[in-house]
Amino acid sequence: MNLNWINMFKMQYFKIIFYNLLIFFILYIAVAYYFYNKLDQNVKVVNRTYNSNNIRASYPTYSNLDKQTAIKIFDEYAAPKSSYEPFIAYRRQMYNGTVVNIDNNGFRKSTNHSLNDSTWFFGGSTMWGTGATDETTIPSFFAKYTGEKVLNLGESGYTSFQEFINLQLMLLRGYKPKRVFFYDGQNDGYRYCQKNEPVPSHAYYSRYLQMINSYPRMKKQLNNMSQNKNRMLQETSFFKYVDIKMNGLFSKIASFMYSPFSYFFKNQNPSRAYKSLSFNSDKSFKDFSKENDYLICSKEENARRAAKVTVFSWLNAYKLLKDEGIHVGFILQPTAVYNPSRYELDYIINETKQRIVDEADNYTVYYDVLRDEWNKQCSAYGICDSLIDLSGAFFDNENPIFVDACHVAPIGNEIVAKKLIKYIKE
Repeated sequence: MNLNWINMFKMQYFKIIFYNLLIFFILYIAVAYYFYNKLDQNVKVVNRTYNSNNIRASYPTYSNLDKQTAIKIFDEYAAPKSSYEPFIAYRRQMYNGTVVNIDNNGFRKSTNHSLNDSTWFFGGSTMWGTGATDETTIPSFFAKYTGEKVLNLGESGYTSFQEFINLQLMLLRGYKPKRVFFYDGQNDGYRYCQKNEPVPSHAYYSRYLQMINSYPRMKKQLNNMSQNKNRMLQETSFFKYVDIKMNGLFSKIASFMYSPFSYFFKNQNPSRAYKSLSFNSDKSFKDFSKENDYLICSKEENARRAAKVTVFSWLNAYKLLKDEGIHVGFILQPTAVYNPSRYELDYIINETKQRIVDEADNYTVYYDVLRDEWNKQCSAYGICDSLIDLSGAFFDNENPIFVDACHVAPIGNEIVAKKLIKYIKE
């Protein structure tokens, strides 16, 4: 009797434990399912709401545009693919969009777009028109107010040396401009002021270097794969397939079961992601102080080395065009990292404000030394007035212009174009 009672008690006890565990497991699965989907939704929200394109499109610089058009500008800026280009490293490929269009040469289309007998505009992404439609880039505004033909030869990341090489390539291919403008400062002051890069270099230098350095390892891996090919084929494909699938399944199950902890402890909800990614503008620009020193041109000797490359490119472009009777102007571009205190930048996200503060000293010294280096060398050619210093072109403008550390909204491009037209008339 006692043994039966004990056995019944044990059975009842195990039933209670089993049902409680089952209920807990079912409830936990329900909770995990809720948070798994919540995390998935949050990732989509973060990607959609807090990506840099949407953030920049929401700035007051685009208050005159509807939100979808502003977003389209940045989406299509990032859409075209780039490919290797001999001597100048890279260029965007042909692209047909709503607000961004690139011809089969890789040149962004402008109002009165023409390869010959046109005003050629060399520069980086600001000249290319990041933050602007085809009709609101500097070349297009220039064409709009002069009626002249233009060619936008700007490309993201391009330095003055790449532009000089590109000029030679264009002339070598038989094209001829009416006049030429170089628009520089931002990229030279960044690319030529890197700690561990040769001068001159370009934006893809580190990427190409990584590819070259990784080649021996990749070659070894390919060789190993080739040597093991027969052995791999002899293994049962079915079991290898199952093994891969099971590993993927276990990984998904683990992610599913851990999702409630991920939600609360891994900063994977939108509000925490917003803060951790610095995609907010809650701090005033004047509250930031310098934190990083990754650029080295705050030291004059480094700035001098960088400036000499810029001036070398400009002077040799002049020499190349002089015999053809083609006028060339060299524009020192406005940028938020040069004298940022002259602008109202509080609307820009904190991450970008920090970058501007970190780089301001670098650009202050680089711009000053660049002017000095130009003045030292230009007099020998009698072209000192070919430097068009627009570094302060936006100082007196009360409207928000910058969309990040250097790119501007259409209003900034229009100001630059009008100042260039004034320069030509004078």
